[in-house]
Amino acid sequence: MNSTLPPGSKDRPPYVPHWHPGVTDLPNGSTSILDWSAATDVNAPFNRSRVPLRPRTYKAELRANSKARASEGRIMSCAEFWDTRRNPSQGVADHRYYAFSHWQYVDVLVFWAGVADAGLICPPNGHITDAAHRNGVKVYGSVFFPPTDYGGNPAWVKDFVQPGASTGDERYPVADKLIEAARYFGFDGWFIN
Repeated sequence: MNSTLPPGSKDRPPYVPHWHPGVTDLPNGSTSILDWSAATDVNAPFNRSRVPLRPRTYKAELRANSKARASEGRIMSCAEFWDTRRNPSQGVADHRYYAFSHWQYVDVLVFWAGVADAGLICPPNGHITDAAHRNGVKVYGSVFFPPTDYGGNPAWVKDFVQPGASTGDERYPVADKLIEAARYFGFDGWFIN
């Protein structure tokens, strides 16, 4: 049992994090990616991918169209596996959890998630990245900016692109945190919607 868990949470499963880009108008219970650190996130180790991206293989004899040119076209799939708010780090024994089964047909999988009242920035589960990487598929986390009709807030976009304090180099704190999270969790980038 991990003694660093908050009081009263010893029996709760680890969950995939979700964040907002800054601190402007955070919905109740939401957190900013600027406050995230792998060192303080007790769920972080359960969300890491451990499998490196394997190279894709293309066999000319398996092409359905002999005139098709391998490596010129790409397929990206945007798949939602579970709810944004309480997405268990290692899946869940429930028939509603999406079991992605067509890795051979896609080049990139976007971990589709994000809702205005929970989190707009969502990294993928580690086990999904592991499965994708075993099959040579890159995985992107998602950054979702909902329209105002669906709870979106234009201030969140401003938080996302706000430059940091000037140190001689132009720095963007949210972009730096996106890079930090992708490197720590082991996935390949971000899809911004």
